[in-house]
Amino acid sequence: MYHKEILSKRIKELRQEKNLTQRQLAEKANTTATSISAYEKGQKNPSIEVLCNIANALETSVDWLCGNTESKGNYTTLDAIRILAQINGQFGDIITFMAQYHKMYELLSQDKITQSIFDSWLAGATHK
Repeated sequence: MYHKEILSKRIKELRQEKNLTQRQLAEKANTTATSISAYEKGQKNPSIEVLCNIANALETSVDWLCGNTESKGNYTTLDAIRILAQINGQFGDIITFMAQYHKMYELLSQDKITQSIFDSWLAGATHK
């Protein structure tokens, strides 16, 4: 579920953690420093495109920025359990998902795929 206050807080905190100014983040996200300021204050909502650009610039996921996961990039065990709880299917579907998750996580750990590829796969696998 989307939480505007979490989004604004997390954008600001992660921007500061990465030692970026609002202007620098704006350049990386293809928006303006004024808009970044408004997002951080909760005065304005970014478009989907800008939100994705901000997540990429901050090297995190849209899910984390919006408060849907507890981990900034890598999914935690708790996140995996939450995802499993959302799967509407038979036990076999869960086993198949877990096998695919393990394989994708292994590829990620071996730097054979990027975090964004893993996140995109996971989002697709859990929103069928």
